[in-house]
Amino acid sequence: MTAIKTPFSAVDEALDLADSAHYPVNVHIEVKANRHLNADKLRAAVQIAMQNHPLARACKLPPKPKDKLVYWEVSEFAGTDPLLVVEGGDQAGVDRARNQLLSIQVPLHEAPPLRVWLVRCDSGDHIILNVHHAAADGIGTLRFLRSMLHAYNNKDEQTGGVDGLEARDLDQFYGASNRAEKTKRLMSFLSAMRRQMTEHTRVSECGAVQRSGYGCYHLTLEAEEVAALNPKKHVAATFNDLLVAAIHRNVEIWNKRQHDDTALVRIMSPVNLRPKEWWFEVFGNFAISFATNSKQRDRKSPERLMAVVTDQSRIAKEKGFAESLLLGMSVSGKLPAWAKDLLFQNAGEKGAASAVLTNAGRITKELSFGDDGDATEVWLSPPAPMPDGLGIGVTHYNGRIHLSFRHCHKLLGDEAVADFAELYRESLHWLS
Repeated sequence: MTAIKTPFSAVDEALDLADSAHYPVNVHIEVKANRHLNADKLRAAVQIAMQNHPLARACKLPPKPKDKLVYWEVSEFAGTDPLLVVEGGDQAGVDRARNQLLSIQVPLHEAPPLRVWLVRCDSGDHIILNVHHAAADGIGTLRFLRSMLHAYNNKDEQTGGVDGLEARDLDQFYGASNRAEKTKRLMSFLSAMRRQMTEHTRVSECGAVQRSGYGCYHLTLEAEEVAALNPKKHVAATFNDLLVAAIHRNVEIWNKRQHDDTALVRIMSPVNLRPKEWWFEVFGNFAISFATNSKQRDRKSPERLMAVVTDQSRIAKEKGFAESLLLGMSVSGKLPAWAKDLLFQNAGEKGAASAVLTNAGRITKELSFGDDGDATEVWLSPPAPMPDGLGIGVTHYNGRIHLSFRHCHKLLGDEAVADFAELYRESLHWLS
């Protein structure tokens, strides 16, 4: 098999340009076992998973300054073994290992665009994935994890009959059919940008330390507590609307405690663009972000806040929204590489969003290690580069909700993020 070239999508390119050594733009997925795992079996499973997902064995071809397109090169085999076995010892050791891994920038000049750590722990091992976001989104990373577990259990892989490279051409699902439609979408994109990016906003600093990299705090809501959460108490909202609305309230209360007034809160969330037929398939980027905004008057009551967030989230799900954003992002494809690099330099001192929230949803299929037991916990977190500095990941597994609060050390210290997480628990119940 000869190497295959496939162009970066507009989403791939934006995430690559946003990446940095100080604040890597990566996706984190983690599972905890109830016992020790076989490192040799896991290493073989990672290799099989990479064979089943083409972009998992890809590297970025270096563009020339005048090039307008950037390409992935997919090889038959990845050149680097991405698995590392780490002795974590107790839970504190696992936490340190996680923070270290998430603060590592995965290089794109060599394959694969991911790293896997098997962290040994007295109470059961952890598998922690760090995937460069230019290569895959949260759903794609979760799909790769499933492939690893299938291979670990010696099960045949089922990918739904979807070609992992051909599926990346989003024009086949969202492309404009004529010039008039293209113009309409561009105008819609500009309107959306004006509406969503009106002013800067961010979470107030607390306990910050002057070092780069991430911390990641975990909080679990037990089944009884999850059952008490009611997204439809005030409006016909989804569970994701409840999660997003709670962060809006959380930021306001938190900032007040730090003696900061908060006029605007903006929360970014991804929308999965995969067709329903393969909603959870394909290792790659099929998500775009949209913003929900709230003003002080919107956060006075749970009824008002839920209504405001739900109305905005519906817009993001309507036909035309994703099409417009994709077309707007693709305009950068007309620029040479040097101009794109310039656009992503000097992001500014203030955050464009208060936080990012990614919800992997309810994981209904048991994640198993076969004879070595089942996964007892599943965690996810999105990247949280400064100046925003905070990303919340949500998984719903075995009746419990696992919340990961990825934070820049320059924004929140370890004790501060724990307090922020407990306030989020309170905010969820305030809305329910």
